[in-house]
Amino acid sequence: MTGRGGAPGAHRAQVLTAELVDDSDLILVAAYGHRAAVAQLRPMARQKTFTLKEASAFIRSVVAAGVPSPQGGPGAVEKAVGSIVRQMNDMRGAGKLVAPKPSFAIFPRRHSDFTAHAEIADGHWGNERAHRKTLEEVALASQAIGSSLAGLLGVPH
Repeated sequence: MTGRGGAPGAHRAQVLTAELVDDSDLILVAAYGHRAAVAQLRPMARQKTFTLKEASAFIRSVVAAGVPSPQGGPGAVEKAVGSIVRQMNDMRGAGKLVAPKPSFAIFPRRHSDFTAHAEIADGHWGNERAHRKTLEEVALASQAIGSSLAGLLGVPH
């Protein structure tokens, strides 16, 4: 994290609770197993829960569609985020994520091309190279999502 300008001392893990799920407008996870865990807490949260790679791809499509920036007033940003998340969920239901085949996999699994593309492998249990690849995938997807959301919401980034 420090190599990317982060402050690892500020990060604290916390147990996911139903209350955290209820209070979230968008939930981003690394893999489908994590998404299933969110759905076990709150089944309706599936509509606002995406893997980082899904969200990165879907939000680029939302940007391409040209969603209008929120107009001031109370709750404008929350309404805009809700609209973006609904559009992302609609894209998922319509099969709008087209995944290229990865050239290689650190932890090969028997998944469809779509699943392999949409998940980030857990590099914590691998060697340093696997760990760095995981961190890089998280960083790239997070940056794409952050910049896209900032642009859609009209906030500086």
